[in-house]
Amino acid sequence: MSAHMPLPKRLRYTVDFGLGETAISHGSLNGAMYGLDLGTFCGDLRVNAVSLACGEEAALSRLSAATGADLEALRRFSLRREEPQGEAQVFSLNGQVLRPMSLFRSRVRVCLSCLAEDLDSRSGPDRLRPYGRAAWTLASVRTCARHGLALTCLPVPDAKPGVPDFAAAVQANWAMITTERIKGEELPASPFEADLLARMWGHAPTVPMLDGLPWYAIARACEMVGAVSLHGPRVRRSRLSEMQWRAAGDEGYRIAVAGDEAFTNLLTRLRDQVQAVEDGRPRRKFGRLYEWLSSEEKDPAYAAIRDRIARHLIATTAIGPGDEIFGMPVAERRLHSIRTLAQETGEHPKRLRKLLLRHGLIDDDSRALSDDRVVFLAGAAANLALEVSGALSLKRAGHYLNAPRVQMALLHEAGLIQPLSGKGSELRPMFARAELDCFLARLLADAELVTAPLEGMATIPDAAKRANCSAREIVTAIFEGRLSFVGQRTDTRGYLSVLVDVEEVRAAVRRPDHGSLSLRAVERRLGVHTSAIRGLIEGGHLATEIAVNPVNRCPQTVVTEAEMTRFETETVTLSRLARERQQSREALQRMLAARGIKPAIVIEAAKRTLLFRRDAVPA
Repeated sequence: MSAHMPLPKRLRYTVDFGLGETAISHGSLNGAMYGLDLGTFCGDLRVNAVSLACGEEAALSRLSAATGADLEALRRFSLRREEPQGEAQVFSLNGQVLRPMSLFRSRVRVCLSCLAEDLDSRSGPDRLRPYGRAAWTLASVRTCARHGLALTCLPVPDAKPGVPDFAAAVQANWAMITTERIKGEELPASPFEADLLARMWGHAPTVPMLDGLPWYAIARACEMVGAVSLHGPRVRRSRLSEMQWRAAGDEGYRIAVAGDEAFTNLLTRLRDQVQAVEDGRPRRKFGRLYEWLSSEEKDPAYAAIRDRIARHLIATTAIGPGDEIFGMPVAERRLHSIRTLAQETGEHPKRLRKLLLRHGLIDDDSRALSDDRVVFLAGAAANLALEVSGALSLKRAGHYLNAPRVQMALLHEAGLIQPLSGKGSELRPMFARAELDCFLARLLADAELVTAPLEGMATIPDAAKRANCSAREIVTAIFEGRLSFVGQRTDTRGYLSVLVDVEEVRAAVRRPDHGSLSLRAVERRLGVHTSAIRGLIEGGHLATEIAVNPVNRCPQTVVTEAEMTRFETETVTLSRLARERQQSREALQRMLAARGIKPAIVIEAAKRTLLFRRDAVPA
């Protein structure tokens, strides 16, 4: 719409502008005067219904010119769309900042008693006397301040999407509006809603916890605080009715008026309602309240509330370095819990509880509380932390390194991790954290970060199984630099994060070859069946030894090269002799039998394998 477009002429017949009326209501009623719906009337004025609903100056000016309504009054009671703040839409009403969630715009909401008064006090056609108030578009205002009645939504059959047409809604519900002057549900006056209306129209009371917040933040903060106060930290917001939200807003406003002490009591109550939660997880301590404030991190309007909660958490819970509150890291720890101290020292919580009781850092009343709820000053527990964290048992050292107990025992027995001298006994070695840190640093000194292990990679325990060696040999190979690849998994910590190449490990830990022939090699060399070799060994014709396989480390029956040479020099199978003489096996056997030469060895189990002494066979 051009800024230089001439204003429309004053209409001959108009509907008077009501006190507190919205521009949309005024335009709708004046259009209905001529039998037009809101969209058509706005089109005739050369404006858009959305621009009128969003309080654009040109649209308000054209409406004022056409109906004679006071332009300043239109501006005061019309919703205005402002410049967005980041990704958030921003509106204003009478100078108060609003957000889309602050508004009830999709349907027409009214006080039936106000409409009845309009019928009695205003002039003009009956159906054009009721008008829509700006206060009814505020989502958190659910009752009429004048009559103490719940606001009623007017259903409109076949309503088109977009800006609701007030006159059409009145027309569709005319029977309900006029029949016995139905008043709606009576509700007591709400201090919360009274405060919101007073702030909207310029008569704000003084509430230190709320002063300085924009209108939308006051409304939403009171409702959210009240919701968790009335329904608990895990309240399902989507399941609350309008009247439950009204009660929640009143409860939140009561807490805000009572001040910091009441808000602190609420936070304490919320924390006490949640049992056995992890330290460092404030979201689980304050539930929906914390989640909502986290979702509004980019909105500075709620910074004061977030700051109050952060200070309460640091002062009353075991929050410390490594934790975050509303995305901000915690710089210092004021309190420890048994759980956090156990995580820091590696000590079992049951033992810590006994030590804390013995040192008087906690009292007997804490016996019934879970580990995360028993808190004490971090400074007072500093010496105790040093005492319990000075040395670790074998089991605790394994947890510290993230090494299975069997692996930890193997590393200790191999001398790869040295226990503290004079600590414990031979049956219970104790380990210094510095020793464990040094061991892990040596393992990971040249490690490459691996996000997803490839085929052939394995942890040290798995590689030891697959390569038939011990974890000690793999660790030693890493320390000695005999492995070209050492990896570190990013999703695991400590000892079990170390990755090696299994084939490279096999080559690195392979033992020297024993130099003898396996029975399978003897079979291939003699060209006979397995049962024949078994018969030769059992008959004492072929001497064997027991040697260790260089690959799988298992005992293996072998034949020395010297023994094999002796056997081949002294004996020969009929099949090999036939090949050497280039004769058939049958012809050679008949020739030898004709000369009276008998086999020196006959193995019946191997399909009658025949072996002859070489010196008995003629050249």
